[in-house]
Amino acid sequence: MEHTALSTIEPPSPGGHRHYPAYVNGKWVPSSDGSWIAVTNPADGSLVGHVPALTRQDVEAAIQAAHDARRALRE
Repeated sequence: MEHTALSTIEPPSPGGHRHYPAYVNGKWVPSSDGSWIAVTNPADGSLVGHVPALTRQDVEAAIQAAHDARRALRE
């Protein structure tokens, strides 16, 4: 997989490719280390956009936020 370091969430490039952040705990966030993964169309290999290459800590924080939200909904 291709990883590209970017410091911020960027608007579409001239080619129209977007960087789609992760939705975690009510916020749109990039990877904490700024890395992105290219997403391609499996039918033709064309670039669709980029998604965050979340670190282990990013994923653990997202899981914890989901558990906390679920717990809050049950109360």
